[in-house]
Amino acid sequence: MSVQTALDNIWLRPCAHWGHTEYSLEYHPHYLEGRAGVSPEHPEFARRAHAALQLDLRWGTNDG
Repeated sequence: MSVQTALDNIWLRPCAHWGHTEYSLEYHPHYLEGRAGVSPEHPEFARRAHAALQLDLRWGTNDG
């Protein structure tokens, strides 16, 4: 996401698109496989899935 898109989202200004954040998609490999068009073992899997879903930020925490 560009800095301008982020600032427009924060200040609720009209912009090309809203920023998208994902927290737990890695728990749904079958869903992602359908969006990515390749198996989860493919080296481009995560990049293709995130591009297909137009994600701007992936958030994660260590819950262990």
